[in-house]
Amino acid sequence: MRNWRIWDRFGWTALRNLALSRSLRWRLTAWYICLLSGLLLVFCAGMYVAVYRVLVDNFDEILASQANLIVQTIDVADQDLRFNNTGLRIGKLNDEHLIRVYRADGRLIFNDNPEERSGELEAAVPAALDGERHASQIEGREGPMRVQTFPITSGGKVRGVLQVGLSLEDVSDTMRALVKVMLVLTPAMLLLASGGGLFLANRALGPIERITRAAQQISAENFSRRLDLRGPDDEVGRLARTFDAMIGRLQTAFEQQRRFAADASHELRTPLAAIIGQIDVATERTRDAESYR
Repeated sequence: MRNWRIWDRFGWTALRNLALSRSLRWRLTAWYICLLSGLLLVFCAGMYVAVYRVLVDNFDEILASQANLIVQTIDVADQDLRFNNTGLRIGKLNDEHLIRVYRADGRLIFNDNPEERSGELEAAVPAALDGERHASQIEGREGPMRVQTFPITSGGKVRGVLQVGLSLEDVSDTMRALVKVMLVLTPAMLLLASGGGLFLANRALGPIERITRAAQQISAENFSRRLDLRGPDDEVGRLARTFDAMIGRLQTAFEQQRRFAADASHELRTPLAAIIGQIDVATERTRDAESYR
């Protein structure tokens, strides 16, 4: 308990004095790190969104290409749709792929992934029957899935609807890998930046340290100390030159005061000596009051 009280009394005082002595340097570094952290956060978020959008756009292009191939295998005869070749379907029959074909009346006539029962799939059909192309992302049984809905046209009329979907598992894996890279690189960059910021702060505040040490060495008996800082004409350079000029003016003022004191002492020495002599003579023997006057 006694040791703790000693630390509480002197330890925190030492730490506070250390913090105050380096407050500007550490505050500059802290502000630099905070600003850089914000910029890195915005950069990482922007990169994450940009990479995700690029990957999703690539998926949309793949789905559109596959849909065009599948449409070429569909014949329209007597208001009915027939497949000539199902070998162009995307991959194998599994939960990562989806192909659905609807007739013009909205009836589902082909579905290679019947286990997928998302309501968003049926909701996109009416818009496609009106001739609109629709892209959406649904939450499938095995994870998110990108689905595009295309109208099947023949003779200028919509004869049916084709839905093509593909799992976004590869995109999720890529995004997780990107997040891991960011989580590793961002702290490393901040650590290096903190060292660089502290180095720059030391370089920037070095002349101010010299000014502080010079001010501590200057006294009324020693006004010959000067900074003579050689460097660019920036804020610190102007401060150093202003400091030297101020010390020069103070030295001139103190020298004038010394000369005035010396001159006044010399001028007062003779009359004071005369007065002291007269007092000594007057006090050598007893005299009457008239003689003293």
